[in-house]
Amino acid sequence: MSKVGKNIRLLRGLKGLSQEELAKQIFVSRQTVSNYETGKSKPDIDMLVCISEVLDTDVNELIYGISSHVEKKDKVKVLSRFVVVCILLMISVYYYDSFDKSMARYSLLPIVLVKNTLWPILYLLIGWNCLSLVNVTIGIKPLSGKISRLLYYTLMLITIIYFVMITPTLIANIKSTIEVLILENTEGLYTYRHSNSFVFIPIWDRIAWKFILYSGKYHFLFVLIGGALWAMKPKTKGELSI
Repeated sequence: MSKVGKNIRLLRGLKGLSQEELAKQIFVSRQTVSNYETGKSKPDIDMLVCISEVLDTDVNELIYGISSHVEKKDKVKVLSRFVVVCILLMISVYYYDSFDKSMARYSLLPIVLVKNTLWPILYLLIGWNCLSLVNVTIGIKPLSGKISRLLYYTLMLITIIYFVMITPTLIANIKSTIEVLILENTEGLYTYRHSNSFVFIPIWDRIAWKFILYSGKYHFLFVLIGGALWAMKPKTKGELSI
């Protein structure tokens, strides 16, 4: 494989394009792109310019390779994002351990707020950034095709439904916690008594508490969902898969 061919394949992968998608944009066949990448044929200067425009790069990078500075910058960016999310998770764990003990006698707010809201979000970000880190390290790219797009939108819908379902419960717990704190300071200790978030939609409340119960036990599964969302995310023009 020629050096130019290797560079075309690498830059195409970072762009998130298949050989067929690149071929359509530079008006050649998929086999021609394959020949370029395997070194069986070489693109002329006009074709190199065309390829560089589609891949949002310059001809020098197609000929000589990606600047190590650019690669290092992408790795630092993704690694920094991953470390920040992990630090936030550790802080939230510490906060939950101390906060839960003092408030569990009269409120489920720490559980709903931290275990069922904050942790799932952080685990989603960890899963997403894990694959982003692998992407900038060894050059993997998201899957393509109708099935992957369908799975992506299905997972997105499930995730959105989860947060929409638990939001009224979170709001209700915040409200009741404030009320109980006020009452406790004036009339003594109170214990938590559950009340429906949506009295006019009882089934909503029952489903929400099922979500809360199981997500509290298996919140680490959101890491897999986050990784799957990255792996199947639709490709957009001009996007580098990080």
